[in-house]
Amino acid sequence: MVTRPNYGQETDQAGIEKFIAENGYEDMTFLFDEDGAISSLYGVTGYPTSFVYKPDGTLLGYLPGAAPKETLIDIIQQTKD
Repeated sequence: MVTRPNYGQETDQAGIEKFIAENGYEDMTFLFDEDGAISSLYGVTGYPTSFVYKPDGTLLGYLPGAAPKETLIDIIQQTKD
């Protein structure tokens, strides 16, 4: 998961870390894109943007904008098939 602290109206890194802990996401890997280099590399122009990869590294697709929790769960399940 790539996050961009202090971008727009986003919180700082400490706020993101608090969100991770409060929501039980400690088992996920997070990268803090402090300078926007990763966002630029992938052409991200808005947040959130989700890129979904299969376990073999193949890009399954991406979702620009917010998605309902159920949609994200469905997409994650598809990567396991």
